[in-house]
Amino acid sequence: MRTETNNSAPDRVLLLEDNAIVALDMIEQLRALGFTDVAYSPVVTDALAAFDKQAFKLAVIDIGMTEGTSQPVVDRANDLALPVILTSGYDDAHLLETEPDHFVFLQKPVCGTSLQNAISQLLGPAGTGAA
Repeated sequence: MRTETNNSAPDRVLLLEDNAIVALDMIEQLRALGFTDVAYSPVVTDALAAFDKQAFKLAVIDIGMTEGTSQPVVDRANDLALPVILTSGYDDAHLLETEPDHFVFLQKPVCGTSLQNAISQLLGPAGTGAA
């Protein structure tokens, strides 16, 4: 069962990324776009637990995790009708069993412009956390 996206959700982003250097870069880019509250998780179980603790406006999910798959996080985000940016070092998102309804795929490394464009595509031009 799907739940409606809460348009009044805080400008909070869930980031699932198992590479710490990539995660730090992504956090910096998200903050530069106005998202000051980034919940970072390097493992699937922590990302799933984060959904139970807080509401998110957006999820940025690495498809190719070192240990396993991010599919459970993608599925949970999809169940919540949460907009998702999927990232991978590979050239497409075919690694997933199912893709979320509201998603954009970005190949790593992700630059600030492509990240901003993806966020605008998912949330609209005023979708970033910037005032």
